[in-house]
Amino acid sequence: MKQVRLTEDKLREMIAESVRKILLKESGGGRKQVSRDQILDILNQQDDDPKSGGKWATITYVKPVSVYKTKKSWRTEDVQKALDNNSNRGEEDWHKNLTAFNQEGAKGKNPISFVVVAKRYMLHWHTQEDFGKDSTAYGEALRNLRMKNGIGMESDGYLGDNHNQREKFDYAAQQNQTGNLSRDFNMAKADSKKLKKLIFFCDDQGNVITELPEDVLNSMLAPYKERGVEKAVSNVLTGEALEAYAKAKKELDKGYKPTNLLFSQILCIAASVNGESYYYINDKLEAPIAKGGAVNINQQKMIEIAEKLLDENFRELDNYAKSNHG
Repeated sequence: MKQVRLTEDKLREMIAESVRKILLKESGGGRKQVSRDQILDILNQQDDDPKSGGKWATITYVKPVSVYKTKKSWRTEDVQKALDNNSNRGEEDWHKNLTAFNQEGAKGKNPISFVVVAKRYMLHWHTQEDFGKDSTAYGEALRNLRMKNGIGMESDGYLGDNHNQREKFDYAAQQNQTGNLSRDFNMAKADSKKLKKLIFFCDDQGNVITELPEDVLNSMLAPYKERGVEKAVSNVLTGEALEAYAKAKKELDKGYKPTNLLFSQILCIAASVNGESYYYINDKLEAPIAKGGAVNINQQKMIEIAEKLLDENFRELDNYAKSNHG
């Protein structure tokens, strides 16, 4: 009998796959693992029956976040408050190093350099046709608002808004202007209840060092500012007219919050459709640890995280079904 010599990487991959199947079988009951395209088709093909509460799904998306690298815009008091809130982790290296860097007179660079966030969205599923309808309705309403205020328009009423080019495919996917497979979602249809997001501090090789508290991350970011009105509008309107426009546009924006998610950075999807539970895990995740960077977060570690997240995601879906959301 011919013997096949397995490489160390292949053996590790086979062991990981076996462990993953055992874990999901033990914790998942009748859950069915499907490919990315299969789960998209399953969700897209289901009737949106109001009696069943509609379709809900969770998507976990992984992306890098840029934190302050130096003391130039550093928020010392906010960082200290976050450190104090997490004093129970005071013996961990990241806490000690950040505490030292936060002291007056400390120089150098932020010891927490690479941060990656796995954000979970729970959303009322909508097809790409649904998204197109939302986009068209928003565009028409925005155009009418601008016409009402005598604003010169470009791009059919979008006034210079970025129109990303999309190339559609038959298998519920599309290619965006960067050449990457992606999908558009209107996050205004995502539930207002915030699901816990996971925040990871990584080294420069993409290895996860530890999970960070959200308030620590927020203390190292520029404070959030609401998006103001378009420059071309503020060049024309002033005073009460500008305030009225801003208020009206803010109301429009509540119903349309477009987000383009790259398939390469979707870690997992969980969905319960007509009493059946389906899940997808991306074992080829390509999520950079820095914007525009070439180093990705460790794939195997993220697969392990996805396995743990799926149980929680399905519990959230079950809670929604019991609460008759839809």
